[in-house]
Amino acid sequence: MGIKTGAFLTLCCLMWHDGFATSDADNNAGTISSQTINLSYVSHPVVETVLLPLIRSAYQNIRVEVKFTAVETERGLRLLQDGMVDGDVARTGQVLAKLDNVITVAKLAELKLELHCRPGVQCKLNDLTDPEVLLFFPESARTLKELDLQITAQKYHLRDWSQLIAMYDAGKVDRFLWISSSLDCASPVANTTVVAIPTAPIDLYHVIHASKLALLEPLKSAINNELELLIAGRCH
Repeated sequence: MGIKTGAFLTLCCLMWHDGFATSDADNNAGTISSQTINLSYVSHPVVETVLLPLIRSAYQNIRVEVKFTAVETERGLRLLQDGMVDGDVARTGQVLAKLDNVITVAKLAELKLELHCRPGVQCKLNDLTDPEVLLFFPESARTLKELDLQITAQKYHLRDWSQLIAMYDAGKVDRFLWISSSLDCASPVANTTVVAIPTAPIDLYHVIHASKLALLEPLKSAINNELELLIAGRCH
């Protein structure tokens, strides 16, 4: 009788231990799957229409949820450097060279700087240095500052890219500077004459704060996979 009782108690102990082990494993899995990352981003058509969904999908593929926060360019850099956000959707190499708490995860695209003009308006590179010419561009276009372009034309700063498009469509803008990307299928601003502006290479990267280093390798793979799918099916 004592042997049977002892065996029963041993079995119960084993079942009790296994139950807690399973529960701990489930809890750990839940911690991974319920992790939420806060990413900042600066408004631009390619960011909002292409990169936000691509980045969200990449994080979901490694079981991480994403919260996106729109920021002004300079404030976003301070938040990123100080770890107040976990990463940024897309930043240029020129900007990242000045940050030391940020990890580059994957290259997303190449950027090109362009001069856009309304049809019928003179449109040439010399316009950039003509003091009689008025050029519009968003205050958020930090890339223009980092490239240190010698623009001596009159400059009018707008709030963001969406305001620029709206003002052009309303007939209030004749010439403006635009940053396009290798992920664009067509210009978001229709009916313009376009002149490419020669610059140093401008590469766009997804970045995370150094505190999120553990995400680097799985996230890099997930983003590259999403980019392959995007490029294979885009513009068709």
